[in-house]
Amino acid sequence: MPQRDTLNRARVHASLCNTALQSARQCDPEVPSLPVPAIAAGTLLSDVVFDALLTDSAFTEKIIASAKECREALQRYEDALDDCRSRKAKFWREGDERKKAVDEARLALLNVRMTVMQKAMSPVIA
Repeated sequence: MPQRDTLNRARVHASLCNTALQSARQCDPEVPSLPVPAIAAGTLLSDVVFDALLTDSAFTEKIIASAKECREALQRYEDALDDCRSRKAKFWREGDERKKAVDEARLALLNVRMTVMQKAMSPVIA
């Protein structure tokens, strides 16, 4: 059945998303742990043993519930991604501010060194 193949692919993609999320959590512990969406799985036995109309109807309801859960999971993943992007932007801003402070301190130190050298050399030159 094409529905089963599609659901199997959805489960594979959900698992890949979860693996990527775990990798992200290793890099940044602030990445939240999100649940993997439960995706419906029918059985060949139920299709063969039970009335096809009844099982199709029940399976359609499971597919609809799975789609809803996947949409909700996608929203949670997108929210987590937005949080990560905002943290990244904050870190870049802080890094730029710190680099600027270091550059200013380095310039001030250079000026002090030049002043000290000039004072040290003035008795020798005079």
